[in-house]
Amino acid sequence: MDFHFYNQCAKCNKTSKLDILKWAIDFVTFNTGKEVVTECSGIVYFSLYCNRCNQCLAGMFEYGLDVGHPHPLNEYDQGSGNISDFINNFYEDFIFDVKPCKRNNLFSQAEVCYACGAFSAVIMLCRTIIDTDTKKMWDASMKDADMPGKLKPRLQALFPTDNDRSNNTKNYHITNILRFLGNEVTHEETLVTKEKAKQCLELTEQFINGSNENCTYNFFNP
Repeated sequence: MDFHFYNQCAKCNKTSKLDILKWAIDFVTFNTGKEVVTECSGIVYFSLYCNRCNQCLAGMFEYGLDVGHPHPLNEYDQGSGNISDFINNFYEDFIFDVKPCKRNNLFSQAEVCYACGAFSAVIMLCRTIIDTDTKKMWDASMKDADMPGKLKPRLQALFPTDNDRSNNTKNYHITNILRFLGNEVTHEETLVTKEKAKQCLELTEQFINGSNENCTYNFFNP
C-alpha cells in the first residue's frame, strides 16, 4: 500500500509528495532488579522519499513531557488510523539527520546527479569543483605568480609532492584523479559506472573538507 503525504521537503525546501518508506517506534529494555522491562523510548524513526528532488530523508521525532510533546503517540493520528495523517501531524517537529540540498552548491548538485543516475555529470561537476577551488587557492596563496590556465600545471604548483606522504601529495592525487576522469568524460572515452561516480564524490568531499583522515582511497598503492 502506498503511504504518503504532502509537505515541505527538508532537502529541496519545496512542497512535494513525500512517500513514507519506513517508520518504527524505538523501545528500550532495562532491568529493575526484579524483572526485565521493555518500554517505548519516546522516539519514532522514519525514512521518506521526496518525489520532487528524488532524494531520501531520514530522521526522528521525540515525544514526551521532557521534550514538549506530552501526548501519547496514538493521539497524533487524530483518530483516523491513517499512517499518512499520523506522520504528517507531527512532521514539523521532525529532527532530520540529513543536510538540506542547496542547489547553488556544486557539490550538492553532484549529489543530486548521483541520486538520479547521471554519473557522467557527477564526474564533470567534481572536476569543475577542483578547477574553481584551485583558482581560489591560487589567488589566496600565489597571487603574485601567473596562474596557469590549464589545470594540471596548477595542481603541480599548488601541491608539490616532495614528501610522498604529505597532505600536499594526497591533495595532488585527489585532484589529479578527478582531472583525469573529467577529461575522459569530456572526450567520451570511458563509461562512468555508479562505483566510479561514488568514488569521485568521496574524493571531492575529502578535498573540500581539507582532511584525508577518513578517506578510503589508498593513494600510495592505488
